[in-house]
Amino acid sequence: MPVDTLAAPATRDSAQPIDRLLRPRSIVIVGASDKAGALGASVLANLDRNGFAGAIHLINPKRDEIGGRRCLKAIADLPDGCDVAILAIPRAAVLDSVKALAARMVGAAIIFSSGFAEGSCGAVANTILIGAATKAATRSARPVLRANRARIIVSGS
Repeated sequence: MPVDTLAAPATRDSAQPIDRLLRPRSIVIVGASDKAGALGASVLANLDRNGFAGAIHLINPKRDEIGGRRCLKAIADLPDGCDVAILAIPRAAVLDSVKALAARMVGAAIIFSSGFAEGSCGAVANTILIGAATKAATRSARPVLRANRARIIVSGS
């Protein structure tokens, strides 16, 4: 599914926190990949195909580069304040990743991982995820929006 590219706002000073999600200047792909069919590869391909002009940061501890772009080994290697992170990783790694993204002051996280809504264990995992995002963020986490299996956490004032 293509990702629409939206123009960045003229200034971030008066912008609402949701603007970082809807009009990002920088995107992080946690779980970036070059394997055909992998979610991390599809996200990167969609950004390229749709002409995203902002910074794209790739996280993959096993790769030095993907498609000519440098890969960072860990979220801790990111610059502070990226606008959006897309998590294309297994559920087991999501909680620690959200905490690490909050520490880097990333504005929003879109999580593509199953197991956060299915059954009572999924509901508990979802509650823990929301709590961790709220506690770890320097600003409080805003509502978690659900779209099928994706979770979106937006931090703001």
